[in-house]
Amino acid sequence: MSAHPQRTFKIGRVESKSSPVVSVHETTFPGLAKILTRHITSPKKDTPGWTASDTMVGPRSKKTAVPWEVVALDIEGKCEGDKEDGKKKDDTKKWLIGPKAPEVAAVAQRIEQIGWPAIIATSWWHEGPSEGGGTVGPRYRIVFDISRTVTHDERALLGRHIAAILGLTESFDPCVDAESRFFYLPAAPAERMHLAQSFVTDGDPIDVDAMLRQCTVEHQVRQSDTQPAPTRSQRPQTSVIDAFNEAGDFATILTQHGYKRIGTRWLSPVSTSGEPGIVLFDNGRLYCHHHNDPLYLADHARDLFDVWATLEHAGNENAAVRAAAKMLGIDRQDAYSAPVEAGTAQDSQTSTATPTANLDEPEHPLAIEVPLSNHLAPPRMVIPGFVAEGIVSFAGQHGIGKTTGILPLSFIAAGLIKNELTPDHWRHVVYVTEDTAQAQRIIAGLAGSLGLDYDTITQRFHLVEASRMHVSAVVTVAKTYAERYTRFEPHQSNGTLVELKPLVVFDTKSAVFSMQNENDAAEAAELMAALKQRFNKFPVWIIGHIAKASFGKSDALSARGSTAIEADAHQNAYIVAEGDHRFIVLGKRRFEAKWTEIELVSEVSESVGLDEFGVAQTVAIRWAIPKPPTVTRKEAAAAALVESNGESDTQRRTAILKAVEDAWLAGNPISKRGVRELVTGRVATINAVTETLLIENWLYEVEVPADRLVNNNKKAFLVRLTDSERRAVIDSGRPPPDKMRLFPTWAKGVVSLVPDTLKNQPKNQDIEGEEKW
Repeated sequence: MSAHPQRTFKIGRVESKSSPVVSVHETTFPGLAKILTRHITSPKKDTPGWTASDTMVGPRSKKTAVPWEVVALDIEGKCEGDKEDGKKKDDTKKWLIGPKAPEVAAVAQRIEQIGWPAIIATSWWHEGPSEGGGTVGPRYRIVFDISRTVTHDERALLGRHIAAILGLTESFDPCVDAESRFFYLPAAPAERMHLAQSFVTDGDPIDVDAMLRQCTVEHQVRQSDTQPAPTRSQRPQTSVIDAFNEAGDFATILTQHGYKRIGTRWLSPVSTSGEPGIVLFDNGRLYCHHHNDPLYLADHARDLFDVWATLEHAGNENAAVRAAAKMLGIDRQDAYSAPVEAGTAQDSQTSTATPTANLDEPEHPLAIEVPLSNHLAPPRMVIPGFVAEGIVSFAGQHGIGKTTGILPLSFIAAGLIKNELTPDHWRHVVYVTEDTAQAQRIIAGLAGSLGLDYDTITQRFHLVEASRMHVSAVVTVAKTYAERYTRFEPHQSNGTLVELKPLVVFDTKSAVFSMQNENDAAEAAELMAALKQRFNKFPVWIIGHIAKASFGKSDALSARGSTAIEADAHQNAYIVAEGDHRFIVLGKRRFEAKWTEIELVSEVSESVGLDEFGVAQTVAIRWAIPKPPTVTRKEAAAAALVESNGESDTQRRTAILKAVEDAWLAGNPISKRGVRELVTGRVATINAVTETLLIENWLYEVEVPADRLVNNNKKAFLVRLTDSERRAVIDSGRPPPDKMRLFPTWAKGVVSLVPDTLKNQPKNQDIEGEEKW
C-alpha cells in the first residue's frame, strides 16, 4: 500500500441486515482490505456485514447517522426483482433493465491509473442469472480511503463525483440513506464462487477537501459557462466558430493532443496526479482542472473552438479562425467582416472609427521582431554535448555500419541506453528505415545485452518501414508525429511546460526521399527547405553515404550528393573507421561541443531464431554502443598503422596456434569466434589468417554431432596439429583419434576414446603403437 501514514479508524460488525452492531473494531485501510478481499460461500445474499462509520454497539437507526470513515460505492447494472405491491416477493429473481456495469478489472485499472487507494470486491449477485436468460452482469463494491471523515451530505456528493470521474454514473447506486452504512461482506454462492474477484489499488487517500472544491468549481462553471471567456478577443459575426463547434468533436481533438479518456473524463498529458481533470458538459463546453495544462481557464469553460485554438494554434485566435475557415470552405474575408446594419454607415471622410487591419494577410515574416532576452539560453540538445536539435546530416561509407551505430544513438535520445551521453529528459524516436529486419535484430541485441524491457522500448521507440516519395509527401507526416509523440516536461522553476518533439530518423536519405538528381542543388535545397518548414522544432537525422572523394580520408569529409544538403543542415556528422575503432565525428555545428567525436564500441552476439519455415537458425547480431571515446581517433589511426606495418603474418599465426593449443590442453577448446576474442588485431585479419591455417592443415576443425550438442552455438572447435599429425591429415583426411576427442564442455554423453583393454594399464607404461599417457 501507499507510503502515506496510515489513518486508524473504527468499523462495526453486523451479523445480518436487520441485526444491531455486535462489536466495534479498530483498523487501518490495509487491515480493512484483508477483510474485504476474502469471499465467503453463502447460499443467500443476507450475510454478515460491516458499517463504514465509527459507531457504537447496539441498534442501528437512520437517526444515528454519523460520519463515514471511508467512501463506499455499489456498482451494478439497473435491475428489477419479483415484487408484489411494491415489495419484494422473491429475492432470488432479478432481470436487467439497463446496460451492464463495466468489468471489474477495467474499473480497477482506471483507479490504479488515477492513483487512489481502493478495495474492489464482487458482491453476491455478481454475474447472477437474469430472468429470461443471460446474467445481470458485474456487480461489485468499491471502498476508497479518504483523508478525513465525511458527513452524510459530503459522502453523497463525493460518491456521485467519484462515480462521474470513473464513468460509473449509469451503474452507481448512491446509497445515500443513513441505514446504508451497513455493507455485506464479500460473498458468493458455491456455483458462482469461481467468478468472485477482488482487487486492491495503491495510492494516497483521496483529498476530501480538494475534491469538494472541485465539485463546487464545476457547479459554478455550469452556472456561468454561457459567459464568454475573459481572454477571448472580439469574435467575427459570421458562423466560422459556430460551424466549427457543430462540425467537430472534443474526443478527436483531445486524443490527437495526447489526452486520454478515463471514464467520462479526460486525463491531461501533463498531469502529475493521474487524476482525470477534464470535464465535458452536456452543453458542448469543457472545463479543465489541471492548473499546468494550457486548457486551464480559472472559473470558465471552453467551447470546442477555444480548445482547438489553444492546442493547435497556441491560443492565436486569428490564425485559428483562418485555418477553420479554410477547413470548412468559408470565405476567410467574410469571416472577419461583421455585417453593417442599414442606416449605420458613415461617410468615410467623417468617420472617426479606427481602421482595422486586413486580418486575412498576416504580417510579413521579415517584419516580425524577436524579443531580446537578457537570460543566456544554451542550445537545445538531443544528445547533450554532441547533437543539437534541428536537422542533422550523418554520412558514412557503404558497409561501415551506419545503422548499427545510429540506431543505438537514437536509443540514447530515448533514454533507453544510460551513459554519459544520455539526456535528462527522454523523447520519443520515430525510426524510418528500409531494412526493418536489420533494425529488429539490432534492437534484440540491445535488449538482451542491456536487459532492456520490451514494453519500455515499444513505448518510446517507433519503427517505421521506409517508403520512397517526394519530399512534399514525406513532410505531411510531421503533424501526425507531433500529435502522437510530443512530450511535455515541467520547467524546473517557473512551472511552465517544455515541449519535447520526437526525434525522427530517416535511414537512409535515398530510401525515403525520391529525387531525380541528388546532385542537383535546387532539388536538394527544396528538400531541406520543406523539412525545416514542416518539421519545425523537430530534431531530424538524415542518414546518407559519404562522397567518393572522401574515401580514405580522415578529415575534409563530405556527404554524397549536392552540397546544399550539408550547407542547409544545422549540423553534419560522419561515421569513420580507424583500425578496429569506429567513430562518429562532428563536422559543421552551431555550438561548442563537449565531444567532437564519440566512439562506437562494437558488440556481437549469436542467438537462435526461427526462419520462415519454423526451423531454428543461429543468427549473428552486431551493434555498437555510442560512448565518449577511450582513445582519440588520431591515436586509433596511429595504432592501426603500427599494427598493419609492424606485425607480420608469422606473429599472427603463432598467436592463433598458441591460443588454440592452450585452450585444448586446458580441456575447453575454442572455435573461430573464440580465436577472435583471444587474439588481438583487426577482426578481418584474424579471420583471414585462421582460414589460411585451416587450409594449410595446421589447424583442424572438429565438428560435434548434432544429437550431442551442448549448445546450438557450439557446433565445432579447433585443434592444433603437430607436423606429423598434419602429414597424416593430408594423407588420410583425419587427425589422430586423440585430437577428435569430444570434451564435456562441447558434447553431451562423452564416451572415452581409450580402448577398454588399455584402461587398466599403469600410467607411463610404454604401449605398442601409442605414446605415453
